[in-house]
Amino acid sequence: AIKCMTNYRLFAATRLRRSLPHIGHRPADAVTPAELAKMRDTLGETLSPASVKDSLAYLATAYSWALKLKLVGSNPMVGLERPTAASSVEFFSQVEVLNILRTAQKRAESGKLLDIALVACLRLALHAGLRKGELLGLRWMDLDLDAQRLTVARSYKGLPKSGKPRYLRLPSACIPALRSWRAVCPFSKEGQVFPPLPGWAHSTKAMLGLPALLIAAGVRQPAHPWHACRHTFAS
Repeated sequence: AIKCMTNYRLFAATRLRRSLPHIGHRPADAVTPAELAKMRDTLGETLSPASVKDSLAYLATAYSWALKLKLVGSNPMVGLERPTAASSVEFFSQVEVLNILRTAQKRAESGKLLDIALVACLRLALHAGLRKGELLGLRWMDLDLDAQRLTVARSYKGLPKSGKPRYLRLPSACIPALRSWRAVCPFSKEGQVFPPLPGWAHSTKAMLGLPALLIAAGVRQPAHPWHACRHTFAS
């Protein structure tokens, strides 16, 4: 029970922190519904509807708690319209995965760094279920290719979604691609497995060349292609 409560608090803190840049400078009882609506729309420019909905839900819970303790006089979250999160779970079929990997490998034969890196990214996403942020946060010290161990210690520049590292077996299918990439991977001070590359934006919004690869492979493009890779692993 203690572990569950700790995980809940970490999860809640992460989502509440998204609101701070927008309303954190205001006293809680001075925030207006109009300001919250503006915050919701701003968050929606960079986050999925589900992520925005989560942030609003935890903020509403915080206000309900404050109202119960009479720390505020009203709850400005009441009546605030929430975004509608898509309920469908997207994943690639076995044939689509084969086409994606076959096309990625063929493009990597050109020797371009971006193409070689993308093969390694896809293997980790499809065979180990890593999120895009976890790929960008991965360091070579987190990988043991000989013992086939993988530590997911970061997501981009922060903690993983669970708030703590997780330890996985590194699937054999990932090893050749990672060895090929390590041989040409540019040096970075943080020892990133996938450091910033020319033409490859290194941010949470980066698509890392996947949409173009899907077009080349003749595969449909889901709304969130990298997360579709994670769903494919789970399926």
